[in-house]
Amino acid sequence: MYASTSMALSKASEENHPIMMTLWAFVTFLAVDVLVIVVLRPGFPLAMEELFLDNVCAIIHALGSISVNVAIALTSPSITTPLYQCMSVVVILLTMVKDMKLPRSWDVIFTILAITGVLFITKPPFLTNQPSTEPNPFGIILGVSSAVFYGLYLMFFQSLNKTRTISTSWMCFLIACWCIVICVIVSLIADIPFLPTNVHSFIYFTISGLFSFLAAASLNLALKYENAEVVSILMTSDIVFTYVMQISLLHIPVDSYSCVGALLIGSTSVGISALELYTRTIGEEEASDEEVPHIREVSDNDQELEHTPLID
Repeated sequence: MYASTSMALSKASEENHPIMMTLWAFVTFLAVDVLVIVVLRPGFPLAMEELFLDNVCAIIHALGSISVNVAIALTSPSITTPLYQCMSVVVILLTMVKDMKLPRSWDVIFTILAITGVLFITKPPFLTNQPSTEPNPFGIILGVSSAVFYGLYLMFFQSLNKTRTISTSWMCFLIACWCIVICVIVSLIADIPFLPTNVHSFIYFTISGLFSFLAAASLNLALKYENAEVVSILMTSDIVFTYVMQISLLHIPVDSYSCVGALLIGSTSVGISALELYTRTIGEEEASDEEVPHIREVSDNDQELEHTPLID
C-alpha cells in the first residue's frame, strides 16, 4: 500500500507542489473514510481526555505523512522509503526509554548500521566524489523526520489501544482532518496554489489518497493484533516493493548507493526488532519456569498441612 502511494505521489509531484498534492490526496482519504464510517457506524469517544489523546496521536501521524509526501517529491521513492523505515530503530529506542533500560551492544551496532545506511542514501560528496549526485538535503531531513513521527505514532497508538479499543475509521478520520488543516495553513502562509495544474493530476491524487487510506487502516488494524516491533519488521518489505515499482512503473533506475543504504537499513530494522522479540520471549519463558516450582512448593506444603493431625 505504501509503495503504491509513493508511486502515485511521485508521478503527481512532477507537475504539482507537494503540499497541494498532499492536500488533495487526503481529501480523497477523508471521503473514503467518511463512506466507511457511514457503513460501519463505529463508536466515537466522548470523554475530553480521550478526544485530546486521539487528536495528539492523529497529529503525529499527519506530520509523518506530510513529511513523507514532501520528501518523495523532493527526492524519490527509493530514497525516502528506506529513510522512514528507520522507524523500527526509533520504536526500539523509545521502548528502551520507556522501560528505563540501557542500550545493549547489539543495539549500538544496529544503530550504527542504520546511520551508515542513511549516509549511503544521502550520497555525500566525500563518499561519491560527485557533488551533483547528492539528493535534496531538505528531502533527506524530512525523510528522517518521518521515521521519528511514525515511530512515535506506533508507540502512542499501541499504548492508547491497550487502555481502550480505538476505532480504525475514527483514527483515520482524525488523521485526514489534521493533514488537510496543516496543508491549508502551510499553503496560505507560503502562497501555494490550491488547484492542480491539469486534470489528470486529480487521478494521481485520487489513487494516492485511496492507497493512503488503505495503508493507514491496515497499519492501525495491525497494531491492534501485534506489537510495534513486529509491525515495523513487516513494513520493511515496503522497500522491496518500492524499488521494483519505481523501476517498472516510473522507469527511474535505482543507483548502487541507494541499494546498499536500503539493505543496511532493512537489515537493521529486521535485526534489532527480531533481537528485541527474542529477548522478550526468553524473558517470558524464564519467568514462567520460575513460577512453576513455586506453585509446586506451595501445593506440597498444603498437602503436608492437610495430613498433620490437630493437637487439642
